[in-house]
Amino acid sequence: MIARRWVVRGVAGTCALAGGVGVGVALAGSGGLDPSFGTGGTTVLERHVSTYPTPTRLAAGGKVVVVTTSEGVVTVSRLLADGAPDPTFDGDGKATIESTGFPSAHALAVQPDGKIVLIGFTNVPGPSEDATVWRLKADGGSGAPNGALDPTFGSGGIVQLAPFTNTVGLAIAVQPDGKIVAAGRGFNTTGPNVIAVWRLTESGSLDPTFDTDGVAGISDTSEDSVNAIALAPDGKILLAGTTELSSAPRDAVVWRLKANGGAGGLNEALDPTFDTDGQADFDSGGNDQAEDVALQPDGKILLAGDSEPTAGKVKATVWRVKPNGGSGVTNNALDLSFDTDGVALIDGGGSAFGSAIALQPDGKILLAGSAQVGANPSTAMLWRLLADGGAGAVNGALDPTFGTGGAAAVNTGSSAGAGGLALQPDRRIVAAGGNFNVPNGSLLVFRALGDPFAVNVTKTGTGSGSVQSSPQGIDCGASCAGPFDDGSQVTLTATAAAGSAFAGWSGAGCSGTGACTLTMSADQTVTATFNALASTPPATVATKPTISALSESNSTFRVGGSSTPLTGQASARRHKRGTVFSFRLDQAATVKIAIQAKARGRRVGRSCRANSRRLRHKPRCTRTITLATLVRSAHAGLNKVSFSGRIRGKALSPGTYEARFTASDSAGASPSKTLSFTIVRR
Repeated sequence: MIARRWVVRGVAGTCALAGGVGVGVALAGSGGLDPSFGTGGTTVLERHVSTYPTPTRLAAGGKVVVVTTSEGVVTVSRLLADGAPDPTFDGDGKATIESTGFPSAHALAVQPDGKIVLIGFTNVPGPSEDATVWRLKADGGSGAPNGALDPTFGSGGIVQLAPFTNTVGLAIAVQPDGKIVAAGRGFNTTGPNVIAVWRLTESGSLDPTFDTDGVAGISDTSEDSVNAIALAPDGKILLAGTTELSSAPRDAVVWRLKANGGAGGLNEALDPTFDTDGQADFDSGGNDQAEDVALQPDGKILLAGDSEPTAGKVKATVWRVKPNGGSGVTNNALDLSFDTDGVALIDGGGSAFGSAIALQPDGKILLAGSAQVGANPSTAMLWRLLADGGAGAVNGALDPTFGTGGAAAVNTGSSAGAGGLALQPDRRIVAAGGNFNVPNGSLLVFRALGDPFAVNVTKTGTGSGSVQSSPQGIDCGASCAGPFDDGSQVTLTATAAAGSAFAGWSGAGCSGTGACTLTMSADQTVTATFNALASTPPATVATKPTISALSESNSTFRVGGSSTPLTGQASARRHKRGTVFSFRLDQAATVKIAIQAKARGRRVGRSCRANSRRLRHKPRCTRTITLATLVRSAHAGLNKVSFSGRIRGKALSPGTYEARFTASDSAGASPSKTLSFTIVRR
C-alpha cells in the first residue's frame, strides 16, 4: 500500500469520467465510471485530505475502506458496495482517531475478521516522532473519537514503535497466520535514515521469532525510505521505496527480506539470494521513487512510482524486476522482456505521477495516480498497461481497450489525484484520492468498470434453432459466445427452426420461453433447448387386456346380503358371509364374471345335454352351466368385487361353484381365469 506524503500534482487526463460533485460525463465500457457506485461512479465526502495519500482496501461484502489524515485527525471511512457511507461502521460510516500527539496515518490493511490495521506516527515530546500502529474494531465502535480502537490490541488498540529518535511508520501488511508486518523510516540526530521492519503478534507484541527481537534494520549508508510492502507466498518480505546519496538524485529501490528476519544484526534480514545483497536499485538519470509494489504469480516484481529521465519532465513509471534480481549493478535487475528495457513510462500529455498498482488476473497492470498538462489543475488518473509493457515508447505500454487510449481520468475542475487502488473480484476498479476544490480538500472515491464479461450460449435438445443478442454480439448459429461491457444489459432471444420448437432457457437465472435478460457483472453461461416437433404418431397397435393376481377373500362362505358393484375401492377385509374377488388388469377393460355350477346330464355324441325323458336312456355325464354373469367396467390396476352368494336376489344352494373371469376391449378378450368357491349352510 502506498505511503508517501501527498503532493498535489497531476494531469488533465485523456478522458473525463462522470459522477460526483463537479465531475464530467461517463465513459462506457472498460475504464468507464460505474453508474451503480455513488453518483455516476464517484463519491465525494467531507474528509480532510491535506497532507497524506489515501490508502484503500476492500472489506467483506464489496465494502471499501479508505484512510485520510488532516490536522492531527485520522479518519477511517467505510463505504458500502454502492459507494454510500456504511451506517454499520461506527454508526455513520467513519471512525476517527485523535490525540494530543497529532497522529498521522500512512498505510492500511484489513484483517480477514474485518478489523482494520493502520500505521503512521504520533508526535511525542522532544520533539520527535514514534511509529504507531492502531487496530480498529470491525464495526468501527460506538461513534466517539477513538471509540473504534480495539482494546485487545497493544495498549487500548495502540502500539508505539520507537527504535530511533524519530520513527515514522509507512507500510503494513497482514500475514496469513495473522501476524502483522510493518515498515517505516527511522533516524537519530546523526547519520542517514534506516529502514525499520517490525513483526507483531496478533495481540500487538513484538514477535521474537522475527530477527530475534521483532525488529530488523536496513541501511546502505544512504538516505533510505520505504513506501510499500508486499508479502511473497514463501513468507519473504518485499519493500519498495527510495535511496538517496547526498550527491546524487533519488533512486527507486526494492529490498527483499528473509521470512524470519535474520539473526538480529543490521542488514542481516536482507535476502542475499536477491540481487546478491537483497537490494536492487533503479536509476533513470534523474529522481526515481517507487511508491507501491505488487508480486506476479511467476515471482516477478512490479514497482510503481515516477521517474525523471529528462530534467523537469516527470513520468508515471512501472518497473518490472526479475524474480531473483540481478547481479547487484544498478538497473541490472530489470526484466528486459517488459517494455523492451524493463521500464514503462507514461507522461499523460504533460507530467504524470504513479501512486498505487494492482495486477489483474490476465496479467494486465492497473496504475493509479495523477497527471497535469501545462497550467491545468491536476487530474485523478487510472491507467491500464499491457502485460508485456508494450514496445518501449513513452505511453506505448498503455492498453487501448481501456478508457481512452489506456487512460481514464476524473476531472473535478480543481486539483485532484488518486493515491489508493483496489481491484474487486468482479473486475471493477476502486480508486481513492483527494479532491482539493474545498478548504483542506475532500475525499474522492470512484469506481471504474472492468473488462467485458463473456456470454456463452449452449444449445441442446432434439431440435434446432438460433439465438441472437441485443446489443449485437451473439448470433448462434455462427457465434455462440460474445463479450459485453461490465454493467450492461444483454437480452437473448431464441428462434426455433422449421420442425422444431423452443422449449426454454436454463442457467444464469433465465427460464421459460420468453426473452432472457442478463446484467453483466460476471461471465454468464446460458442453455437454450430446442426440441423437434412430433410427426404424425404411428398407429398404436391395440393389445388385449390381461388378468392377473386373481384371488378371493373366502373360498368357503355363507350366503350374505346383496352383492356390491365392481369397484377398486371395495373393502378387503374378510367376511364371514360372502367373499371378495380380487384381480389386476394391465389396462381398462370390461370384465365378465360368470357364476357357474356342475349339473348332471345325458351324453349325446360329444356333448353333455340336460336331462329329459327323451334322453333318459343315454349315458350319464356332468356338464357346466352358467347361472348368471356379472358385467362391470374395470380400471387398470387392482380391482375388487364383493359377491354375497346370491343370484338375482336368490341364494345359491350349498355346494361348490366356479367364478369365471374374462376381460375384453376393442382388441379382443383375454383368456378366462377361474376361481372355485363353496357355499355352506347357514
